[in-house]
Amino acid sequence: MTTEQVSIRMPKETLRRLDAESKRERVSRSELARAFIEEALRMEAHRGIVFKPGPAGRRPALAAGPDVWEIVRAWHDLGVPEAEAIPRLAAIAAVSEHEIQTALTYYVAYPEEIDAWIAQVNVDTERAFAEWERRQATPEA
Repeated sequence: MTTEQVSIRMPKETLRRLDAESKRERVSRSELARAFIEEALRMEAHRGIVFKPGPAGRRPALAAGPDVWEIVRAWHDLGVPEAEAIPRLAAIAAVSEHEIQTALTYYVAYPEEIDAWIAQVNVDTERAFAEWERRQATPEA
């Protein structure tokens, strides 16, 4: 990624909060500001998408619903065309068809990012299941 330097002015209180958050997240002030600006631009372009924090990092999600990767994974699991999947996914996720379309539109814009989330969740799920199976096979002492 090619970068350019930019200078901005902001209120001292905003800068204080940015510094506090960057320390909490253990990232530089610049990296955190860049991430927040990128998220804001994505939310502006994809109304209804927000970014939620979690143990695996910040991820795109529906404002009042599941993460985008969850919707896309369910769509892939259904194995049906988008037009047929939208009402089914809306019922499964308990969100509107418009919200499902919002998530799928976001996916079209950032497929590598969402596919990476799905791949990581699949790895984590397989690892957790293998650990569960190992514990089931181990007799209690």
